[in-house]
Amino acid sequence: MAEDQAESHDTSSIVTRSMDGPAHVDASTPQDDNSFSNSNRKRSHLVGANGHNREGSEPVDAGALSRALQGVEQASQSRERTPAGSPSRKRQRIYGDRFIPNRDGRDLQASFSLIPDNISPSTPSKAKKRTPHGELHFQRNEEANRTFSSLLQSEIFHHTIPQPTPPTLSPDPAFASSSHSTTVNDPSRARTPPSNLQPSALAPASLTPSTPHKNIFTYMSPQHHRNGSSHLTPSRTPQSRHGPNLNPHSDLYSVSPINFDSQRLLLSPKKQPRAVSKVPFKVLDAPDLADDFYLNLVDWGSSNILGVGLGSCVFMWNSATGKVTKLCDLQDDIVTSVSWIQRGSHISIGTNKGLVQIWDAERCRRLRTMTGHTARVGALAWNDHILSSGSRDRLIYHRDVRQPEQWLRKLSGHKQEVCGLRWNGEDGQLASGGNDNKLMVWDKLNGTPLYKFSDHTAAVKAIAWSPHQHHLLASGGGTADRRIKFWNTQTGTCINEIDTGSQVCNLAWSKNSNELVSTHGYSQNQIVLWKYPSMTQVASLTGHTYRVLYLAMSPDGQTVVTGAGDETLRFWKCFNRRQRDGVGGDGLGSRMELSSVFLFDCDGVLWSGDHLFEGTVETLEMLRSKGKHVVFVTNNSTKSRADYKNKLESMGIPASVEEVFGSAYSAAIYISRILSLPPSQKTVFVLGESGIETELDSESVLHIGGTDPSYNRLITPADYTAIASGSALDPSVGVVLAGLDFHVNYLKLSYAFAYLKRGAVFLATNMDSTLPSAGSLFPGAGSISAPLIAMTGGQQPTALGKPSQAMMDAIEGKFRFDRKKACMVGDRLDTDIRFGIEGGLGGTLCVLTGVTRSEAEWEGEGKHVVPTAWVRELGDLRG
Repeated sequence: MAEDQAESHDTSSIVTRSMDGPAHVDASTPQDDNSFSNSNRKRSHLVGANGHNREGSEPVDAGALSRALQGVEQASQSRERTPAGSPSRKRQRIYGDRFIPNRDGRDLQASFSLIPDNISPSTPSKAKKRTPHGELHFQRNEEANRTFSSLLQSEIFHHTIPQPTPPTLSPDPAFASSSHSTTVNDPSRARTPPSNLQPSALAPASLTPSTPHKNIFTYMSPQHHRNGSSHLTPSRTPQSRHGPNLNPHSDLYSVSPINFDSQRLLLSPKKQPRAVSKVPFKVLDAPDLADDFYLNLVDWGSSNILGVGLGSCVFMWNSATGKVTKLCDLQDDIVTSVSWIQRGSHISIGTNKGLVQIWDAERCRRLRTMTGHTARVGALAWNDHILSSGSRDRLIYHRDVRQPEQWLRKLSGHKQEVCGLRWNGEDGQLASGGNDNKLMVWDKLNGTPLYKFSDHTAAVKAIAWSPHQHHLLASGGGTADRRIKFWNTQTGTCINEIDTGSQVCNLAWSKNSNELVSTHGYSQNQIVLWKYPSMTQVASLTGHTYRVLYLAMSPDGQTVVTGAGDETLRFWKCFNRRQRDGVGGDGLGSRMELSSVFLFDCDGVLWSGDHLFEGTVETLEMLRSKGKHVVFVTNNSTKSRADYKNKLESMGIPASVEEVFGSAYSAAIYISRILSLPPSQKTVFVLGESGIETELDSESVLHIGGTDPSYNRLITPADYTAIASGSALDPSVGVVLAGLDFHVNYLKLSYAFAYLKRGAVFLATNMDSTLPSAGSLFPGAGSISAPLIAMTGGQQPTALGKPSQAMMDAIEGKFRFDRKKACMVGDRLDTDIRFGIEGGLGGTLCVLTGVTRSEAEWEGEGKHVVPTAWVRELGDLRG
């Protein structure tokens, strides 16, 4: 019985199966000794069963046996020399790479995948180990295979689907030869219409690939062409009814063995796959790092310090020096979450008792302890001065760390523990995930969720907002779900998903490229890099022996650190440094050296709403340290220069009033010093906010309207009568100044229209159609002037903000700089970049964090406003 099993096992070992084809037995594969002995033993037994008993038989005559075998051999040779129509057992000739099968009615994949291509029929079949999909050499092999397949298709099919040409039964050799000739798909060559084959003349399709003729490619002479055969080699330059063929790309003039399309395919530049090291460049021991899916114990701050919660302690690792500092020891409590503020040295700590502590990491001093939760706090998220905390008690608290209150807003939507929290500062949205398999999106500080997503079938801890696209959210589910989903939080729809095959523990977007990193649990405990939106794997990294529960990214976006229950922290170099230089001109580096003055737009460049872009403060400090003069030039007329100074300082940007030049100030200078008005008509009617009024006051310009409460009301029938008669109008008004007005109404527009009809000068602080805020666009100052333009039949105001050169002249006159050594930095092509180009500045720099989001907006024909250089965000200027 054991021997039979051995034989059966060995026989199965030489059976190979194709994915699409039947089982194939390699009869030439040698058996091992046991297999052969078993086969011989069984064969002897079977012979004995047929009654041919060798015992007692007569001895065999050796001479007679030799003569008999010789006779059989001679008879066999005689049969092979005699031509006959009967089938022969002679092996079919194989033509190697010239073998072209008949494709009619056959599944080529099933027919030719029976034996691996890289082995000969005489060697045993071995299971070919598939290289992991994310490996670099596998990517290169796949790219080479795709290129070869495209090349082969181009050479054989010429972008057409080939039709089968069955062998003919006609005895005419010329006709038979023509059926095997090759036709090149070149429209420049003379073509002979194909012969019309009758259906009765077609041979039935065989079931095996065959080569009907030894010569696969047959080139016919001109004499054969006159007889009706295909003609591929012309005897002279082909003519057409329009003259000789002058196409330089024609195959007639090519010295390459492949056609022009194939040459172009091979010569086209190929994007090389990015190499990612599979080994962490640093491993740190992290004793007592909890193996708990619902905790968040690792975070990397903007000051390049890694915070890690280990048991009751929080430790800090300085990436620059490698120094480890113990921040705190909670003694009678356990650390359950750690999160750094976006900018600065403050770190928040969530505890097992439901407390939230804020520490100053530089001084290792606790600033305050906040209460509210009744269970452990496993998730923390910052949005400037707002700290949000999620707990096992199913609640989320918004806390304003500047206020003495314990919490500002309480959110109740989850039915089980909140284990994931992420703020999107640009769009003003908070995403939360819970053990109830729910993903929720909250708009700003609203107490009701904007969207509730129930598509995941396991806990949602992994949450990440894309830094490259507005309203794009990625989420990952636990063990029972294993999927990464992508959501458009503007429309509330799921736009894509992928099954990763294992528990998704963390997600993080690359800051430098449109890629995503995810960490996983059972069974491989891997870290996977994905290319978005194709979601192809760039690399798969392994090394942890427990599920990878913690993930953080370095401030420069090049390194990720992962933590697991194996009590180690592993550092991986996953992403490259972001490309810094833009397109055209001298590039970014040389432009910075040549420029001595930088004119900065504010909204969309330095910040969006109340969200300061990362690296802004450091970039301005770097420029000032190099002796560069910084001027903040803004079209926002709602704030005065003093207001802007206060906002800059509140954002952590040192500034003086003299460094700010706004459109409201520009308008005040124009009215008081440039515009010539009659002495009796020097009053200005204002459509705008207090910023305009403050700047007019600084230049001693009289004004009415604006924020005056008597104008911020609904119009009445009495107003119609008073305005129409002129009794309600101030006769000293000689200017109507329109800026961004958050309280514009019908009454204000009626007064402005009446003054314009009387001959008042029409001015506008700026004509921006939109303004960026909270990651979106809203009506700008141009929307206030638009109704008046329509009312007056198209009268255009004199704009005093960007891109008006009146503003450029005023800036130059005040700061006394050389325009050729100045650079305008902005986010709008139609105002900021145009302002710099028309002003003759030495360079313009477009920052893609505001209105303009892609370099494609200025590329292409007919685009006249093109910046000298561009960067993704202002922080890239640091290099």
